Amino acid sequence: MAAIPVLAPKTLTVSGTMALHDDDLLSYDGGCAGNGGYDDISDGASVTVTDAGGEIVGLGSLTGSTMVSGTECDFSFTVTGVPAGKGFYGVEVSHRGSVKYAEADLASPVGVTLGS
Repeated sequence: MAAIPVLAPKTLTVSGTMALHDDDLLSYDGGCAGNGGYDDISDGASVTVTDAGGEIVGLGSLTGSTMVSGTECDFSFTVTGVPAGKGFYGVEVSHRGSVKYAEADLASPVGVTLGS
């Protein structure tokens, strides 16, 4: 009897940047972090990817903070192993609310912004 090939489920890598805009950012050795009301935004903050039904399908974290200006701090994130084929996804940093994306939009890096 011939072996039946088992196909690995197709997955996505969700990557992007998050820009934090605030007048009260912390700066350290080229990196940066939120302060005051944004003190949960720093390297290591959680990035959660959910499917259209709100189920968690991927977890990652913010990395590589860069102070762009005195009022903007940028972070990178990458979440691997996200199951493909769900149609729509949400990307949430910390507890700051989910930004919705169509699956096709996740083929390119996404950008989220917090603050004014």
